[in-house]
Amino acid sequence: MLHGGTGFRGRRPVVRGGSVHEPDPTSPRRAGGTLVKSDNLSWLLEDFRRQAPDVRGLLLFSTDGLPTSFSGMPEDEADALAALGASINSMVASASAHTGSGGVRSTLIESDEAFLMLSQAAERTGLLVVVPASADLELAATVVEQLVSRVSSHLATPARR
Repeated sequence: MLHGGTGFRGRRPVVRGGSVHEPDPTSPRRAGGTLVKSDNLSWLLEDFRRQAPDVRGLLLFSTDGLPTSFSGMPEDEADALAALGASINSMVASASAHTGSGGVRSTLIESDEAFLMLSQAAERTGLLVVVPASADLELAATVVEQLVSRVSSHLATPARR
């Protein structure tokens, strides 16, 4: 679920799986788990996955828990992980504020089968990367840091109106 471009009759088209679909003019802005976004970042996410072949999936999400771009996962998984990522980022930032430990750069969750790497990618935008437990975690983390430092200005989620 990626969105971009200028609209049909004043609305932006929805890009899914590389093809453009006109949004339902009767549906609200956040219908069916979609979020209108002005930049199509699919090229960036696919390029990232080519650089880090161990990455199973990645997701850009707004701080209010909506997916803005994703790769390597179905739309329903992106919806769930966006909400989860926003919640985790919020909780970790709150914990950091309460302990006086400064700003949070990243969060790593380790499970039996995978790592979830979360970071603040840009203003109002988080990045969640799913890496199998067998992957080279240091390499994946390095590529994530490089991605964020190179293109963070393009990743910001616009403020809601």
